[in-house]
Amino acid sequence: GEEQASFEEFAYDLYQNVLELKEGAGESEFGQGIFQFGRGEFGNDTWPDYRFHITSGWTFHGSQQEILTPFLQSDFGYHSVLMLNTHYEPFRARAQDTSIVCSEQRMEAQDYRECGTITDLLWSPTAAKDVEDGPAG
Repeated sequence: GEEQASFEEFAYDLYQNVLELKEGAGESEFGQGIFQFGRGEFGNDTWPDYRFHITSGWTFHGSQQEILTPFLQSDFGYHSVLMLNTHYEPFRARAQDTSIVCSEQRMEAQDYRECGTITDLLWSPTAAKDVEDGPAG
């Protein structure tokens, strides 16, 4: 909706005017916007890069939370997954959902429990420019 459009506008302004990333940073074949991999919510969006513009919190795995959590920034600057909805991946979604549920329970109980989770890093060849090959190549 309107909040997502405003966020996407903010993100592309950040990429172009603040971080000064290369032209097209965070864009997909469909254009600008938060994306997931696949054929769309209804299986009818097909793009050459296998990305589709996600405009709801819907996931293939039926998450408890209908949220969008786009990958916004990388310490490396440009990254091939800028604007990826990380909530579409089951493992990352479970971690995010667990943290949200814990926070809601903490609020109801009025206690100070910790509600953090952690996942693996998003990694791609575009982010590996400063990393040397290890013994395995």
